[in-house]
Amino acid sequence: MSPPRVPQYATKEDIEKLREVLLAVSWPRNSPTRELSYLSPSLAWNKLKSSERITHDHPFFFELADTSQLITTAFESEAPDSDKDENKIHHPYFLEQVGALVRDATDCGSFIRQQLHWSKHGHWLKLDDKTDAGVEPDFVATKHFNGESFVRDWSKGAKPPSSKYDVTVAFEQKKKFTDSHQIEAIDYAERLLCIQRGRTVAYAALFHCCSHEKMIRWFQVTKNEKHFDVKVTKPASLAPGEDGQRQLLTVLCMSSPDLDVDIPLVVPDDGRDCTLLNLIGEGATSHVYCAVLDGKRGAIKMLRNEYVEFASIESALLQTLELARVPGVPKCEIIAPNALFFDKILAPIQYCSSDLVAQLLACLKQVHKAGVVHRDVRPDNVMMDSTSTAVLNDWGCSSEIGKLVPFQGTCRYASEEVLEAAMHSAPRAPQPKDDLHALVRTVLALNDPSIRTSLLNINGTDFAAVIKYWNTWKVNYPYYVFLFDLAENLNYDELRQLR
Repeated sequence: MSPPRVPQYATKEDIEKLREVLLAVSWPRNSPTRELSYLSPSLAWNKLKSSERITHDHPFFFELADTSQLITTAFESEAPDSDKDENKIHHPYFLEQVGALVRDATDCGSFIRQQLHWSKHGHWLKLDDKTDAGVEPDFVATKHFNGESFVRDWSKGAKPPSSKYDVTVAFEQKKKFTDSHQIEAIDYAERLLCIQRGRTVAYAALFHCCSHEKMIRWFQVTKNEKHFDVKVTKPASLAPGEDGQRQLLTVLCMSSPDLDVDIPLVVPDDGRDCTLLNLIGEGATSHVYCAVLDGKRGAIKMLRNEYVEFASIESALLQTLELARVPGVPKCEIIAPNALFFDKILAPIQYCSSDLVAQLLACLKQVHKAGVVHRDVRPDNVMMDSTSTAVLNDWGCSSEIGKLVPFQGTCRYASEEVLEAAMHSAPRAPQPKDDLHALVRTVLALNDPSIRTSLLNINGTDFAAVIKYWNTWKVNYPYYVFLFDLAENLNYDELRQLR
């Protein structure tokens, strides 16, 4: 009988090497310099013109959809006057008319592949470059996967898409076309190129619907080695049968690869069948896709070319935690040199029940016993599988207990002690209580959306503002202060009271 196979464990050196590489990643990486959001609209426009990186009156970028059979009254009615409120009057008008266009086109056999969202809500499309510069597009189109209505119901209010990685086209509505308005649309396309790594072309649209005039123009932004180039179409009418309406319908009928939002091919080493379905997230070193491997649905993490070697390190780390019988840790296997397959699709936790709190505490207790600190416990990393079992996700920031490391993670949920060290750029040895403090803040934010909203409005690098927020919160809600004391004293059992 052959000896049992010894699993490959992650050594301390492996974990440290992975941590150092993740820490060294900056955003954006290997991308041209984004400038538009950091300048006034007039300066940005003049810079773009003087550099000859923008061309106007370009023909529409795609072959127009066949609308010979389409009969529609979309955009036939008079649009609101220019003195009406844009958010309350003009935006709903546009959604209603696009909804009518989509329904009529679908009835005529058109296959709509994009879903339109009224997305004016906070700064959900912000970059991961620690800058909140810029505003949000009024509407976005996303890849259509989930069978919901193709056009969001405007009466239910603004709703951003579930993922900024799924956005295919950004739309901005204005009451007239000015240079600064065009800069906004171009800025959205630049941001998409930086967010959706690997994409080389992005599209945005600028339109207005006022009284009798309903016009749209399109922007194609191309990423080159050092800068972005822009092509702008002529304004076209959205009236029935006119080119603007056909252009809009054409874009809504296009697939994601047609819009340069493509899904890569994965060929497992052992010949198994593998299909990537859609992008569900992106990290510093990888993209994560919903996938099917030999008929089994799960998630695949695709490492970027320069980080392929760390697939084996991450897999070994998770195997080490699994061997230590840590509950609530994702399981994975390497299926290709650059690909890890996770056998479960995880869903975000919207409300953290007492049962889920207990599961998360059991997970962290065992993780700490194994000598590891997660270091990035936050709402986005607290998930559950199809059996409603809590899973603590994203172990890229994890570190050995007691090892001096610089700050890494999400400051909004970190303890005051962690943030004080980060403010002074001082390396610090992670401790188990760091995870428990972050868990307290995470559960409070999950169960009280106003907390999470307030934290999201704080700049991601403003450590002092985070400290001030939590100190003020404790003064306003003194009853909950004992939870922070329990975290400080590593009282896992008593923290089950966390709600």
